[in-house]
Parts: sequence; C-alpha cells; structure tokens
Amino acid sequence: MTTCWPTGIFALALLMIATACQRAPYRYQPLPDAAATTSVGTTPQLLFLSFRMSTAATGTHQLEPLMLKATPGQANPAADDEEPSGTSYLLLSQLDAANAPCGPSRKLPHPLLQDVEAPAAPGTGAMQRHTISLAQAEFFVRVARQPKARAVRLEEVGPAAISPISVTFPLPN
Repeated sequence: MTTCWPTGIFALALLMIATACQRAPYRYQPLPDAAATTSVGTTPQLLFLSFRMSTAATGTHQLEPLMLKATPGQANPAADDEEPSGTSYLLLSQLDAANAPCGPSRKLPHPLLQDVEAPAAPGTGAMQRHTISLAQAEFFVRVARQPKARAVRLEEVGPAAISPISVTFPLPN
C-alpha cells in the first residue's frame, strides 16, 4: 500500500497539471477591412480630378473627364493655389445628393487661355502680355472633398466662350 500511494499522488498531480494547461481552441478573427469601414464623411478625402477641354468647330468648348478619383487624406493648408488673374476662369463646385453646392467653390485658371509675356518690339527691352488661345488642353485639380459631396460641377465664367459650359460629373465613393 505504501508503494501505490506515491504513484497515485503522482498520477493525480499529472492529471491536474494536464487539465490546468488546456487552452480554449483558437479561433481566427480577421481585422476589419479599412476600405469597407471607411465612408465619405468619416475619413477626410482628397479628390484627384483630371479633365480635357477642347474647342469644337462651332467655337463652343467641350469638357470631358479623364480621371475622377477619391483617396483618403487631408489637404495641406499651404497648398492652396492662388486664384486666376484673368477675366475668364472655371468654377469648381462640389454638390451634395440634391445637387446643391456644399462647401466653397474654387476658381481655376481657364485651361484654353494662357497668359504669356513676349518682347513688345525687337531691341526695345519692353515686354508685353498676350493671351494665347489653345484648341485643346488637359488640366488637373486636387481638392479636399466635402463630406456630403457626391458630384462636381465645372462652370465656365467670363467672356472666353460663345456659350459658357456647365457640366456635372458624379464622384466615386
């Protein structure tokens, strides 16, 4: 009996250690997808917009989107471009679901009208400013997206066109 007692205690101790060391089975829990949980309005976004503007045979201007992209991020406060100095420009507005402007509009230089300086007369050293009219131009805009923005509208302002254009493009989510 004395030989069974220590063996029984040893077996009981091993059984207690084995049951105490058991863990609950591991279950894989994936992290939430950042793209799926991000929505417009919760995370600041930047809009990267690229367009082509051209002059038709009738003299009217046409505007087509090349790229409309929204990415998470914030605009640099010092990165604001200065406003155009000419009388003709484009006005970029962000629109909500009801096509009402949300946030401030932004003036953009007219892509088909370029101001250049050239010598007024050879040998005088005087410079003169000229406006050159282009047939076609591509331009790029980076702007902070307004939380409720669902579309952008580009409007031509000024005497540059026979009939000013106003075009609305839906934004990606």
